[in-house]
Amino acid sequence: MHGTLIQSISVLILLVFCMPSPARDSENTAGKKDSAGTPPAGMVWIPGGVFSMGTVGANNEEGPLHEVTIDGFFMDTAEVTQEDFVRQIFSNPSFNATCPACPVERVTWFEARAYCRKLGKKLPTEAQWEYAAHSGTQTIYSWGSNDGGADSFAWYESNSSFRTHPVAKKGPNAFGLFDMSGNVWEWCADWYDRDYYQKSPEVNPAGPGNGTHRVIRGGSFENTVRALRPAARDRCKPEARRQNVGFRCVK
Repeated sequence: MHGTLIQSISVLILLVFCMPSPARDSENTAGKKDSAGTPPAGMVWIPGGVFSMGTVGANNEEGPLHEVTIDGFFMDTAEVTQEDFVRQIFSNPSFNATCPACPVERVTWFEARAYCRKLGKKLPTEAQWEYAAHSGTQTIYSWGSNDGGADSFAWYESNSSFRTHPVAKKGPNAFGLFDMSGNVWEWCADWYDRDYYQKSPEVNPAGPGNGTHRVIRGGSFENTVRALRPAARDRCKPEARRQNVGFRCVK
């Protein structure tokens, strides 16, 4: 009987030490939920992955075509509106200032960064932006290989009456993001360098260390359809105010 009791105690000790820790499991689950769980209000989770950035055969600022790996991140589903901006910054620099649901524009890069920081966010890198705009595709446009579908997804030269429009009124891309093409150009965090693709890192490139202009992406209400391509790049001085430039944030 004494031997049986010792065996029973030994089994219990083994069970206690071999059982998974509930606290540790909860921490692991919480970590995964934080990184890809319920998005913050007004944002969607963009899963990480690998994509081809740039344009094949390009000998200009969009080339060479190169493979880039991006970690997952949250991104605003729509461009920051005038109403959103005024709520945080208490001013509205927009030219089309009588449309609270339209994207804020004539906002400098510094003001856009300040807004994002106030909400615990930041401006997207150029690579994050292009990856999100492609939304899993590698076609010329996020909706396909020709410009025939532009009216369903973008406000641009042909349908905008040369003014901004309320956000999220056109169709979203496959990641659930609105107005990644058209309405207003969007500030990115990066300095602009025409030749950056020739030397950029393969994983989470963050742009050059200095420059005179910042990257803008996405095209606008006054641009042709060609500017709506995810690969299209442009630049703007960070202190400039343009009525066709706005932004969105990432986290």
